[in-house]
Amino acid sequence: MLLKRLLLNEFVEVYQIVESLYGDIKFYMIFYDYRRPSTFKDFSYIHDLIEADFSPRDNFIQAIIVYDQEITDVERTYTYEIASGFLEDKDNCDWALKYISADFKKLMPMATNHKVLVDEVNKLLKVVNSSIPDIAINDNSFKNLLQYK
Repeated sequence: MLLKRLLLNEFVEVYQIVESLYGDIKFYMIFYDYRRPSTFKDFSYIHDLIEADFSPRDNFIQAIIVYDQEITDVERTYTYEIASGFLEDKDNCDWALKYISADFKKLMPMATNHKVLVDEVNKLLKVVNSSIPDIAINDNSFKNLLQYK
């Protein structure tokens, strides 16, 4: 599998995960940096977690794996390992991984059209958390390593 970065700005990083150099897209991986301390609510999906035992860390990053076909346990493990490779060693940072389904036929223009990329990423982020503000990016910045307003 190969990673292709589509977007990098101060809050969001987006990757395609493909089978091979010219292979089909298997997943999209999105990182959203909240730039705020983690909260107990960030981990509400962990049923055994007790609020009194929760210790917040200085920053929270949400990792999102987007898939369009049924995802296997092996693929979940594989994508978790990819995300953890980016996020596991961040100092005093919590992170969580969510999986969401999307129609890749609608997402295909993301790879070649910057406006579609930004619009679709904003929609995907809203699925995860409706309070995330829309990202806005200057089209001219896509020639740079870092995209900005």
